[in-house]
Amino acid sequence: MEPISFTGKLTLQDALDLNWYHWRIIIRPPFRWMVSTVSFLIALLCIWSAFTVGFSSVIVPLLFLCAYFPLGWMLERSFLVRRRYRRHPEHYVESTVKFAADAVTTENANMQMRLAWNQLGRFVDTPRGLLVLIPPHSPICWLPSRLFEGNDAKEKILSLASSHNVPVTRMA
Repeated sequence: MEPISFTGKLTLQDALDLNWYHWRIIIRPPFRWMVSTVSFLIALLCIWSAFTVGFSSVIVPLLFLCAYFPLGWMLERSFLVRRRYRRHPEHYVESTVKFAADAVTTENANMQMRLAWNQLGRFVDTPRGLLVLIPPHSPICWLPSRLFEGNDAKEKILSLASSHNVPVTRMA
């Protein structure tokens, strides 16, 4: 089988997508729901106590934290990715990723890495692209969906992953 190869440079949107889906893999939905629910309940308690006992200067920081924990992480991470992309364009260099029958190879001007399929942790199939992770949850490459338009490379890569017993997670 001929290796499947992609060469390109991440755009700002690619970096944001990689960050978003990587974050969703690390912070699982039950944990996000729990944090949101607890934050909402604490915010209700703060508002109720402000009406019954009276306003206190402690309530404002507590309400801020209650809004930050369920929502602020996402906004802060997005802001940090945008800032890093603008300030350090030298970190976003053109890279080549090859998927062969025996290994996955990633190379650019800064590094060269060849991993056997059993060293890969997971493939995450998203509507915006394909994320490849090594254990425990470190991304090694992001392949945006524009690379798969008009070809069947994504299906071939996912079937290669399945044939080598690498888990494939599909996200909506």
